[in-house]
Order: sequence, then C-alpha cells, then structure tokens
Amino acid sequence: MGKKTGWHYSDAKYGIGDLVSSYDNWPGLDPSLHAAERIVRSSHPDGVRIRSNAVYLWENEEVARRIWAAAGKAKKAKKYLYTVEYGQSDILHRGDLNHYTSVQEGDLYAQVAAAESYWAGSLYGEQQARVEVLVRSATVIAAESYSVPLPETWSDADLPF
Repeated sequence: MGKKTGWHYSDAKYGIGDLVSSYDNWPGLDPSLHAAERIVRSSHPDGVRIRSNAVYLWENEEVARRIWAAAGKAKKAKKYLYTVEYGQSDILHRGDLNHYTSVQEGDLYAQVAAAESYWAGSLYGEQQARVEVLVRSATVIAAESYSVPLPETWSDADLPF
C-alpha cells in the first residue's frame, strides 16, 4: 500500500528524510492528563504497549495546525510541526481524541466507556473529529518552526470619526 501523510509536533529537531521513532508519551504528558492516560491504556489489552511505543500523529492538517496554534497561545506549543509519511502497515491505532477528552470527565463508568470508544476507532460525532494516528515510525517530509503570531494590525480607518 502507498504512503499516508500525517502531522506531528515535537520539541525534537528532525531534518527532511529523518525517521521519527516510537516513544512513550508519558514523560512529556501534562500531569493533569495522567489519570485519563491510565484509564485509556488500561482499557485495551495492548493499550500500554501501543501508547508507550508509538509516534503520535494528527490525521488532519487543519486540526494539527489549529491545536498547535492554540498551544502556542497558551505558551505550550512544541517547537516544530512536521509533515510526515508513514506506511499503512505502520499503523498501531487510529482514534478520535474527543473520546480521550471525555475520559477526563464524569464518573469512572463514563470514563471507561469513552476509553473503549477511543479504542473502537469510532468518531465522536458531536464536534469536529480530532483523529490521532499512532504509528511505529514516520519519515519527515517537511518541517516548520513555531513562531508567535503577529498581533492584529490596527488602522485608524476603523475609528468612527
């Protein structure tokens, strides 16, 4: 099968053609997400292995850029956004992170149900999908650095007088 394209942000510096290898996201995960990550990992027989040995990609470029920019506004943006290629055979899992967000809410039953929906690969449906693709490795085909957006320009033409 052909190559697929995804988007990955990171503080690690990669060049065009470099291989992004799998890693465990736990050390870089915000502590406020640890409880949800434990539930997600434990809700699948291979959840720990998959989520601790993957490259995390966004399936949709617009979603990747929107979330990368939003993180930047909160001063939490990763330094680089990479466009990467991966093979169909490298996919470990594909899931909508809206379910992951739901794991952070409600009682334990609702959290486990949301984690199971994430692992089932179903789309959340109530809002735009935020699909992550977990792969064994990916090859960098383009890279860009994060830069703080310029402030909106102001013009005196906007004045009422």
